[in-house]
Amino acid sequence: DVATFEASVLRWDELERADHADLLRWYGDLGAYRRQRAEITDGRWDAQHVVHDRDSGWVTVRRGGVLVAANLGPSEVSLPVPDAMEASVDGRALLSGATLDGGQLRLGPDGVAVLEVVAEPTSPGGRS
Repeated sequence: DVATFEASVLRWDELERADHADLLRWYGDLGAYRRQRAEITDGRWDAQHVVHDRDSGWVTVRRGGVLVAANLGPSEVSLPVPDAMEASVDGRALLSGATLDGGQLRLGPDGVAVLEVVAEPTSPGGRS
């Protein structure tokens, strides 16, 4: 379908807009971080642990020392993540619509965070 194709074509001139440049950098940073952390690319199902709250709309996925949290719900959520720190690439935190403060991760609607954890998994980012 021609309309779908035309709507899907990348408009490289939009990279001059700050929001588009930030999104491209975010994806580049995620790719760079993924290459640094072997546990993220481990495809074994038993190497990950998923916890979610269907009603609130959040989900966490932990693989080794990496915890990814996302809020797919319409309201902000706060999740306890003791012993976690922001993952970063070149000093840029891998947070979008999220803040980490005192062991609490706040995720706005559509927020996502990539964190590094050092302790044994506990809910919500670990074993439930």
